[in-house]
Amino acid sequence: MFWPYHMSGMGWGGWIVGGLAMLLFFGAVLALIFFLIRAGSANQSRGRQPESGSDALDILKLRYAHGEISKTEYEEIRHDLGS
Repeated sequence: MFWPYHMSGMGWGGWIVGGLAMLLFFGAVLALIFFLIRAGSANQSRGRQPESGSDALDILKLRYAHGEISKTEYEEIRHDLGS
């Protein structure tokens, strides 16, 4: 069958569907890039978090137990840490 203007019978509907498909594709690509960047920055921020007080106390106790610091140093540092 012959279709005028070489449109293959799709008419204006083909342009609309094709345009929407293109928008969905590029939207999905942009969303993927956004989530990859956000996931990468979240991993970096986890590595920069300061240690909590309980972790510092655990390290202090281990250093005292291994004999790296004296009892007076242990008590001074523990007092500085607030416990």
